[in-house]
Amino acid sequence: MELLEIKDLDKNHQIQFEEIYHEAFPPNEQQPSELIYKRIKENKEVFLAAYIKEELVAFALLFDLQNTDYFLLDYLAVKNNKRNAGLGGKLMQKVIAYSFGKNKGVLLEVDHPYQRGKRLQNTSRIQFYQKYGARIVENLIYKLPDLERKNNPAHQFLMIISLQNNIDSLSKAEVENLLNQLYVQLYQGVYDFGVLEEMKNGLLETNFLSKI
Repeated sequence: MELLEIKDLDKNHQIQFEEIYHEAFPPNEQQPSELIYKRIKENKEVFLAAYIKEELVAFALLFDLQNTDYFLLDYLAVKNNKRNAGLGGKLMQKVIAYSFGKNKGVLLEVDHPYQRGKRLQNTSRIQFYQKYGARIVENLIYKLPDLERKNNPAHQFLMIISLQNNIDSLSKAEVENLLNQLYVQLYQGVYDFGVLEEMKNGLLETNFLSKI
């Protein structure tokens, strides 16, 4: 397997990317492909691709979340017929190495176990990220705006892989900043201001990062 950073997706890259992208994520979590390509060209998003020969088998998209100490793992997916072969883990290691090399941690939006009735699948995904040091921000049920605009937000956890292993909590102000930056930089024009305020109101002055 070859891991590459692709800075401009040609037509062949786009076709292979979209095949995996549309199969792996529900419509209410999909951003327009053209917006993703635009962000990559403008160096706002990093496209890490895993190839076997010339076949795209997995990818990760890292959004450089300005005014924070994190890259957002926007998407990570493995081609359906290549799953359970360790590709996701190798790609996750690349994600962490890339982020840490830029002196940033990794922020993740991960489906809550009870979201969409996929408890086992969602719990497995959380456990996968925990193997790489990700911890859940307590006191927060994160609501990913419905990108289909059908009032069907995804209930999620925010998880963090910190650049500094000794960090075990975030202040209310720090979490509020993350929420503000996510909603404005990624979801401007889609999010509900009232939902944003509701999430912030549920925070404590100290919000621990849970390992379980």
